Amino acid sequence: MRIDYTYYTTNVKDQIFGVGTPYSTGLATITRNAGSYKTWGQELMVSGDIIKTGKIRWELFVNWSKMRGKVVSLPKDLTEIVFFGDRITAKAKVGDALGSLYGWVFQTAPNGQRYVNSSGKWVVTGSKNKGYYYTGGNQMVKVGNAFPDFVLSLGSNFSWKRLTFNFLIEWKSGGDLYDRGFRNALRNGNLLETQFRDKERVLSGMMDDGKGGYVKNTIPLMITANSYYRDFNNYNMASEVLLQDGSWVKLRDIGLSYTFKLKHVDRLTVSAGAHNIILWTPFKGFDPEGNQFSAGSNIYGFTGLTVPLSQSYYFGIKFGF
Repeated sequence: MRIDYTYYTTNVKDQIFGVGTPYSTGLATITRNAGSYKTWGQELMVSGDIIKTGKIRWELFVNWSKMRGKVVSLPKDLTEIVFFGDRITAKAKVGDALGSLYGWVFQTAPNGQRYVNSSGKWVVTGSKNKGYYYTGGNQMVKVGNAFPDFVLSLGSNFSWKRLTFNFLIEWKSGGDLYDRGFRNALRNGNLLETQFRDKERVLSGMMDDGKGGYVKNTIPLMITANSYYRDFNNYNMASEVLLQDGSWVKLRDIGLSYTFKLKHVDRLTVSAGAHNIILWTPFKGFDPEGNQFSAGSNIYGFTGLTVPLSQSYYFGIKFGF
């Protein structure tokens, strides 16, 4: 058996970021040294032979990793750096964990239940009854983090005589994700959850009792596609609706090969396998591993407006003389 453990920490100063500028300058962003951050993490790998005889060898390995980080400082003229702004926004403030996501949330009553206004609707903090939704931008709150809690991999290599079989399973636990395609489908009424429409419903939550307190909501609300699912001042702007758990378990790789011994050929190996073929996830959209932006963009936690990751299969024949 072999055990490898690594702990690391890094300090990055004067990191190069794209920083927003007033549009009057003619530029949307400028690239500058705009901050320092610290990262730290751990990685543990355990491997060994479960069976090792003359004809059979079965090796297993497990790899576990975890990474954290925080923003240490920003230039004095900046209070935050926005990497990408939308209903869910990726940005950095001093003291924030790397990968922090900000958004709007449902307003709640003191008992924690959602607050319902006089129109029978839930209220999203930061939204306004008039004007575009950015008018409430200063009320954004931290709603999640794009980075996983940990990543765990389990691999196996098995051989018996001239037959070999291998697989790799990966588990990514945690990591919040905003599927922008999901929101578009929600607004356009393409999702199964929008089939309840043109009917009245009393939303769960608490309403004002007229005396400074709260009582259970009894106000009926007509649910329509335009006034409810499509209205960004209400339902489809709340992070509770938009942000999803991006955890997944994948059968990353699987392969099988057999080596024949022939009279005029030293060896003939026939192999077949597949990559990225089975996925278990609570995520509602396509493969949650897909990121809408490249790694160099510093933008994480967004998907949905891109091509899903592909599956791949292979078959090969190898001769040896």
